[in-house]
Amino acid sequence: SHFGFRCHERETARASERESESAVADRMAAKIFQCCVARDDALLCDGAAALKASHEAEGLIFHDCAETEAELDALRAPAGERPGRLHSRRLRSCEVPEACPQQLARECTDLALAQAVLRNAQEEWCQRVIDLRREAKHELAKHDHEWANLAAARRMLKANIGDARKAVRMLVQALELRAQYAQLYRTMRCEARSDMRIVGRDLQGHPVIYMCARSQTEGLATVTEQLVVTFEAACRLAGDMGTVAFVVDMHGLKPHLNMDLKAMKSAADMLGTIYAARICRITLVDFSRATQALWWMVKPLLAPATRDKFAFLSEAQAKEHLRGLLDEGLCERMCRTLEVNRDPLSTEEARAAQAAATTFGPRLS
Repeated sequence: SHFGFRCHERETARASERESESAVADRMAAKIFQCCVARDDALLCDGAAALKASHEAEGLIFHDCAETEAELDALRAPAGERPGRLHSRRLRSCEVPEACPQQLARECTDLALAQAVLRNAQEEWCQRVIDLRREAKHELAKHDHEWANLAAARRMLKANIGDARKAVRMLVQALELRAQYAQLYRTMRCEARSDMRIVGRDLQGHPVIYMCARSQTEGLATVTEQLVVTFEAACRLAGDMGTVAFVVDMHGLKPHLNMDLKAMKSAADMLGTIYAARICRITLVDFSRATQALWWMVKPLLAPATRDKFAFLSEAQAKEHLRGLLDEGLCERMCRTLEVNRDPLSTEEARAAQAAATTFGPRLS
């Protein structure tokens, strides 16, 4: 991807006095996009052409395109300390490959919009922290500025199909939800209330989370913290833009423990904001008639793209399905886990031992 890092601070400052913050972000994103991909001056919009002309008249220095945040930092370093290909040089127009595929153009636009989303969301969140005047929130603001990075902004854009304003709102809501669990995110420790754990990685490298309905003995609200810690740990394994797969064994589900609409809404909000564009696949095993009502309650709370990631399979279908997704060792352990969970003679201790033997990384206490 290519992102033309241009000297347009003065242009932005003047525009900010006349326009709303969101309008400035949209306009600057459009200019950045055109400045990066348009080789012919005739293709530039009036604002981008004027910006380019003013820069050339003033003899300003243009820089190589920055493809990552690391390269952007490198561009800001003293000239003598920059990597060879990132040294600044005087350009009459942006240099891009003669054949500029549409994919590169889209990536350029996405990156520009993601930076605008991140900037606007951070400013709005900082203002809310000041307004609330809560010391805990001030501490969280510093911590979560590390989480609210360019990758998070790009995930929000992806989840909102490129709508920058919705992405800003989603990112701010995600920060608010993280504020509710500030201590949990700092310590990453909670009491395990059910069999919910990371079991390994699939063949594509996605962390896989296994959840067992039979092990649930308390209401949905009591397992929220465990869900947060488990999902967050999996996302950290996956990386900034990585995704996570779920295998949810519905055998033995107790529907009455999952009828708390408030807890369901809270979980859906987290999945749709903090963990937007983080789920690649959810495999539900033995989704019985008794639990179909639960699905129809949750379904309207999920985005269409999220709903499409669900697969409803029987135990036999799930085993076959997992053989195509997991390596032989992990697949064997998962199939064995499904069998132990369905064995009417298996004890709670036996199931706990199976869980301990098939957990990837440290188990929750």
